[in-house]
Amino acid sequence: MAKTIEKSIPKGSAKFRMSKNGDLIKLDVFHQGVSVKIEPNFIKRDTVYKPVQRELSEGAKSALGVTVDFSVKILTDAELFAGKITAALDRQEPRDLFDIKNLMDKEGLSDKTRKAFLVYLISNPPTHA
Repeated sequence: MAKTIEKSIPKGSAKFRMSKNGDLIKLDVFHQGVSVKIEPNFIKRDTVYKPVQRELSEGAKSALGVTVDFSVKILTDAELFAGKITAALDRQEPRDLFDIKNLMDKEGLSDKTRKAFLVYLISNPPTHA
């Protein structure tokens, strides 16, 4: 994967970060002072909604100097937002609360997000104070 990324980004580089047992933790992509961190989440539960195929945005391609079109399968916006809310409850970090405020201001809480959040909340290990 790193070689494919490096071929598609002139003068770019990619670096895998692996765990001790060989699992991919992060993929860092670098190009002209811009870095993008990709953190795969190998969730242990099924998705609430069918994943969607998304292409890299024109803005991201421009910033990274990417000339090749490619897409990846990701969670729906509703599940991404539900995951953010769940993470905010777990970590209780100021940055998570900031993200939730922005989400509520821009998107609101859709019925799909609310339902996904309930599934995540029920299936998540208990939060310890």
